[in-house]
Amino acid sequence: MLSNLEIEIKLRIDSVAAARRLLRQRGFSIVKPRVLEINTIFDTAAGALRSGRKLLRLRQAGRRHTVAFKGPPNSSRYKSREELESEFSNPASMRRILERLGYTPVFRYEKYRPSMLGQTGLGL
Repeated sequence: MLSNLEIEIKLRIDSVAAARRLLRQRGFSIVKPRVLEINTIFDTAAGALRSGRKLLRLRQAGRRHTVAFKGPPNSSRYKSREELESEFSNPASMRRILERLGYTPVFRYEKYRPSMLGQTGLGL
């Protein structure tokens, strides 16, 4: 079994306020203020990663910079796939490394994400 396995589920919610109340009732609390994430997806000009259902991402979240590779999804009830992630300190150099390897930015998205902790100790 892979030690770097991401398992993802998406839940429909009708009310953000109700979802927050439910999380608080279940023992979750915000442990850090929300942070802006800037995500840039890279691929080859021919779209080799996308066609293979893989992903290469650079992320900036506050002062933290990470590069991540996500493998193709496994066949299972929930979306799961290998995810390898590592921090780096020089965003300009990392971007140049990826470009020298033949990858270029193909998509960029931003979002705010809070850091939550529950009674189980799992971060969200």
